[in-house]
Amino acid sequence: MVDLLMVLVLHTYAMLTQAQALIGVVAAVLAAVLAARGSWHVTDRLMAWRQRPRPDED
Repeated sequence: MVDLLMVLVLHTYAMLTQAQALIGVVAAVLAAVLAARGSWHVTDRLMAWRQRPRPDED
């Protein structure tokens, strides 16, 4: 019984260790996607702002 419990604990620990690495990769990819999207949005807003006619230019 104790052996079975020990095996389950070790397998759970191994799975969590592997899952931690996978979670890190997923988090890094998600952060990169969000940074790229945010950068694109800011660039788009800056371009729109710069192309807007100024009030003193008629």
